[in-house]
Amino acid sequence: MKIHDKEVSLAATDLANYLSCPHLTILDLRLAKGIIAAPSWDNPHLRVLQQRGLEHEKAYVESLRAKGFSILDLSGEGEEKASQATWAAMKSGTQAIVQAGLGHGNWRGRADVLLRVEQTGNASLLGNKAAMRRC
Repeated sequence: MKIHDKEVSLAATDLANYLSCPHLTILDLRLAKGIIAAPSWDNPHLRVLQQRGLEHEKAYVESLRAKGFSILDLSGEGEEKASQATWAAMKSGTQAIVQAGLGHGNWRGRADVLLRVEQTGNASLLGNKAAMRRC
């Protein structure tokens, strides 16, 4: 959860947190407003899981690269630029987008990898018979 220009911006994690514990949403909103400080404890197990996730993503992207996929990596881009670059890459036919920026209204998020998938049937906004699939 973030606040930018007095507008709350939400992600899928915020929805999952609310469904798990509505009180957590209140705490997250207070944190975003600067009313409370972030917890100062560190979870070493969480760090290990995050590292393994990053290693898995990197290996998967390398396997796509080895198959000859065209890949755009938006890992270092901010939310707004990543969203714009994601849409442009989808329209241009990029086969894989790493850390694709997605958003609608106040909802924002990142997909680890979006893959272009050719389909049978009608053409889409992404070109002739194409769609993107989140991996």
